[in-house]
Amino acid sequence: MDATPSSEGADRETRHLEAITAHVEQHHFGKVELVFHELLPDELHIDVLIVAPREERPCWTLVTSGMSEKPMSVPEGQNAPRRAELLMTLDPSWEMDQERWSDERHYWPVRQLKILARWPARNGTFLAARHTTSDDPPKPFADDTPFAAFALLDPLDAGARRLRSPDGEEIALYQVVPL
Repeated sequence: MDATPSSEGADRETRHLEAITAHVEQHHFGKVELVFHELLPDELHIDVLIVAPREERPCWTLVTSGMSEKPMSVPEGQNAPRRAELLMTLDPSWEMDQERWSDERHYWPVRQLKILARWPARNGTFLAARHTTSDDPPKPFADDTPFAAFALLDPLDAGARRLRSPDGEEIALYQVVPL
């Protein structure tokens, strides 16, 4: 089986990335300065959009694109969209460049977003606001951080919480908070 996306799949991914980028830029996060593109083929193509700190929003903002390509398995009776993307903010002093990412102390937020974005598809489940996640047992994401788990919350900006896919489906955007 060929691991490269079909032309139709690649076009869909491009439209999807463009829709998420437009949402990020229109809802107080700022201009996407960098996209950390997925290099290795996988069941989901997860990119990470990066918005630099600015006066109105003095933090790095990272947003996934690709998690919502596959609907999550939301149990009946749960009030959660079947599609979602993830958002994480980092201190403005965070070293955010690809050269630094060879060191896990700088790369762990990107890695953990990618892992978390694939988790529902790999486990036949879903993520929603107020969920928490960790390894069992929890272990720090890198040598120099105490963080070993995440909480998912709705972003403070209500207008940023939902967007529409190019196909018209609702996509939730959840804030990932390291614990």
